[in-house]
Amino acid sequence: YDGHFFVRRLTETPDVASKPMEIIPCTALDDYWRQACGGKIKPVDFIIIDVEGAELSVFEGARQTFASSPNLTMIMECTERVPEIGSLLREFEFDIYHWGSGQSQLLPTEIERGSLVALRRIHADVT
Repeated sequence: YDGHFFVRRLTETPDVASKPMEIIPCTALDDYWRQACGGKIKPVDFIIIDVEGAELSVFEGARQTFASSPNLTMIMECTERVPEIGSLLREFEFDIYHWGSGQSQLLPTEIERGSLVALRRIHADVT
């Protein structure tokens, strides 16, 4: 047993009645950020995400934040629904990297379980 408790929506847990649970109210990142910024979502440059299995829900609730943040970098722990997360991040033109400790640098990788870095793809200005 690894001691992790993964976040699940009540509708995703078939045996809800048989397990102890704690219900915690949540707010989508877009809604929180809009409220914190006085009604308009402002650009974000850096986000750390470690939410024990709820990564896709966080990303789905951050679409407007992603769209308004051209320089966004994220450090994230991906644990579940990795293909769907990859699709969403590609939609917003993120490239995925892992830390190559032997090389002491970020190395391009495919989306996978584990600790990853997502960087917004840089577009060269064409004149």
